[in-house]
Amino acid sequence: MTGGIAGCFFLGCLFLYLAARRHRRSARWRGAVRLPAVVSSVRYQETWSRKAEIDDRASSTEATLRFTDQGRRYEESRRFPGLLSAPAQGQKIPILFQRDSGDWILRKEAHTHWRLFLVLGCLCVTAGLLLLLDGPGILSDLTDYHVDAPNLPGSVICALIGLLCGACAYACVRGLLPDLMRSAAEPFVWMVQFHLLHRYEEIDALCIGIIRRESGDDDVCYYPFFQYSVEGAQSRWFPRRQMSRKRYQPGNWYTLYRDPGTGRCALKPSAWDLTSALLSLIPLGFFVLLVLSLAVCAVGSLWIAALGFAQILAV
Repeated sequence: MTGGIAGCFFLGCLFLYLAARRHRRSARWRGAVRLPAVVSSVRYQETWSRKAEIDDRASSTEATLRFTDQGRRYEESRRFPGLLSAPAQGQKIPILFQRDSGDWILRKEAHTHWRLFLVLGCLCVTAGLLLLLDGPGILSDLTDYHVDAPNLPGSVICALIGLLCGACAYACVRGLLPDLMRSAAEPFVWMVQFHLLHRYEEIDALCIGIIRRESGDDDVCYYPFFQYSVEGAQSRWFPRRQMSRKRYQPGNWYTLYRDPGTGRCALKPSAWDLTSALLSLIPLGFFVLLVLSLAVCAVGSLWIAALGFAQILAV
């Protein structure tokens, strides 16, 4: 009991400290306007670790962003660490812009989630106070809790479980599901844009190297790095999905498919890419079922908690 109370107060103070610190960081951008910025150009600064191999962690990318506010056009540059995590040419990025000072920041960097830490801190401190005042009674009520005979501690725990499951489902849908769906649909999107919409032009590109990324536990990913010329201007590009080290060899020429409107490039999907996209629907289906399970658990727990609160108030 003593350890639980101390842990609640410790976590509560830690979350409240993080909330206050992050709130100070986000308060600077209060009143800033949200604008869409377009990456007009990128310049890669590669660090070659060995022959024809690029170290992603030691490299960097300089991106030029263009945006418009109140009829005035702005062009700003920003350096990003690495190559693979940097934005691509033609990509739209939401930013926050201060009209008075002219300062700007990526919208995702200004979101410090201080409200989440504030809620967690308040919950932990409240739990510590309740355990300190009547810990044995609360534990006894939790043990005796039944859906047909609800009590306040059990209903509160049901509500917290529902909120936690709902937050997890939302995080999965917002953060993971779009990438999974994009990777599964990428070969078919290429076929539609090339064969039906005729949006791609074929250009010759030289594979000048392979980007190497180490993600830990001896897991290494490889991405081919291409160089091509359009209207006398030389550009470089790499696909956003990993490929076999032997599929594209440095020093050989390959065909890229470029959208003249946006400047985005793509590779022609192979038969194995189409097969992999179809097979990826299996784990995608399991992931969707997991998200649905979390959502159903959230709705059910919140419904049970609401019924419990209603019966308690009725009494």
